[in-house]
Amino acid sequence: MRTTTALVLLIILCGCGRKYTGLTSVDLNVTSITFHDSYPATITANLENGKPADFIRVAEGTLIASMKVGCSLPEDTLGMAQANSEASFPLFYGVNHGSTGIRFEIEHLGLSWHPEYSIRGDNGLNRVYATARLENSTVQTWTADTVSFRDDRGNPVTTATGRITIRQGTGSIPWWDAPAGDETLTLVYGWPVIGRWNPLRAVYCPARGRVESWPGNIWESGDTLYFNADSLVDIDLTFRQKPRGYDCFLEMESLAEDEAIWTIRWPERLPRGADVNPGSSSVSIFPGESVTVFYEELY
Repeated sequence: MRTTTALVLLIILCGCGRKYTGLTSVDLNVTSITFHDSYPATITANLENGKPADFIRVAEGTLIASMKVGCSLPEDTLGMAQANSEASFPLFYGVNHGSTGIRFEIEHLGLSWHPEYSIRGDNGLNRVYATARLENSTVQTWTADTVSFRDDRGNPVTTATGRITIRQGTGSIPWWDAPAGDETLTLVYGWPVIGRWNPLRAVYCPARGRVESWPGNIWESGDTLYFNADSLVDIDLTFRQKPRGYDCFLEMESLAEDEAIWTIRWPERLPRGADVNPGSSSVSIFPGESVTVFYEELY
C-alpha cells in the first residue's frame, strides 16, 4: 500500500510543471535593464527552469512591446508556435547553437529615466550632484545586476552594477558629484535657446562628470555649467519702433526669495542683422519687485 501511494505521488509531481505568476520580474532571473529617455526599456533575463512557452502563455503582456527568446536546445521551443499565436505582443524565438540556457530580451513599457542635476551648498562650498532619475510605472519591483542608461539618440551614457532594486514609482541612482564655484545669475540672449532671453544659473565646475543637455535644463560651455533659471525671474520684452530700429524695454520681475543680482550678456549683433546698443551690464532686484532695462536694436 505504501509503495502504491509513493508511486502515485511521484506521478503527480512529475506531471506538474512549474507555475508562473506572469510577472517578468518574478518568473525570470533579470540580469540587466537598459533605460532609455522614453519607453520602452530593454530587459535581458534567463529562465532557470521550465519551458519558455509556459511562461509566455501567462505573461502579463499589457506593457510588453516585444519579446525575443533564444533557446540552446530545439526541445526548448516546444509549444512556442501556439504561444506566439496567442501572445498579445510580437514574439520572436529561435535556437542559438552553442549557447547555454534560455535567454529573454524584452522591450518593456513603463520604465524610463532622465538625468537630474542640482547645486547644493555646505559650509559655504558648492557641489554639483548628478543622479539618474528613474520612473517605474509598472506593477513590478525589478532587481538586476546591471542597469544601463542611454541618451535620447540611443547612445550609452553610464552603467551601474551590483544587485540593484528598482521599486515602483520614482527613484534615483547617484551618478557623480563635483566641487563647484560660486553661483552667478546670468541673462543671455540667444543661448542656449535661440531668439529669446535665457535666465541661467552659472557655476564653475571643471571636475564635473558627463553632462546630458537633452532634457533642456542644463548646458555646459567650457568649464562652466548653466542651469535653467526661468523660475527665478519673469521677463517681458516690448518694442517701440523708430526710423532705424527699435527701442527695447526688458522688464525683469524677480520671483526669487532673496535679492538677486543678474549679470546681462549683451550680443553685439542679432541673427536678424540688427546691431545692439546695450544697456546695463547688471541689475539688482529685490523679491517681488521689477526693473526695466533699456537698450536699442539698430539697422
